[in-house]
Amino acid sequence: MSQQSTKKPVIDVRLATEDDLASLAEAGRAEKGFGEENLKLQEGGDYLFVLGFLDGTLAGWVVLDSREDTELRPEMRNLLVYPEHRRQGLGIALSRFLERAAAEQGFDEIQLAVDPDNPAAIPLYINLDYSPTGHHRTVVRKVVAKDGSVSEQEGRDAVYRKSLRINA
Repeated sequence: MSQQSTKKPVIDVRLATEDDLASLAEAGRAEKGFGEENLKLQEGGDYLFVLGFLDGTLAGWVVLDSREDTELRPEMRNLLVYPEHRRQGLGIALSRFLERAAAEQGFDEIQLAVDPDNPAAIPLYINLDYSPTGHHRTVVRKVVAKDGSVSEQEGRDAVYRKSLRINA
């Protein structure tokens, strides 16, 4: 009787650097210039572009936007774990990294907005103790077709929040 190994992957979560641009481009999971744009915003200090790795392989990212003009300040944005790397703890690790960073910046809560039709994200956020606020906001999403063309589509996101004071 043989048993498959259930070795947990090594998770590494850290701020993105210019050295990561090649990995981001190779992954082909974002539009051209995504990494550069986020690194430029990160230079201001109130915007964090965070990458997640499983066993040394880029597997996702997330952003903490705490700039003055951010509607949901601070806001967790663009949490993405590549489908083939989901359910291994990376989404939780990325979220916890941002929560610690927001608390270190002096915030009492963190917010996010999510498409109510996103079946993967909402259970994760609920599991991480985010609560729906009852508020929604209109958003414009970029939709990338299989041929690489990009279009825009209007939608509504539900707003969630989490206290950073609980279990502090």
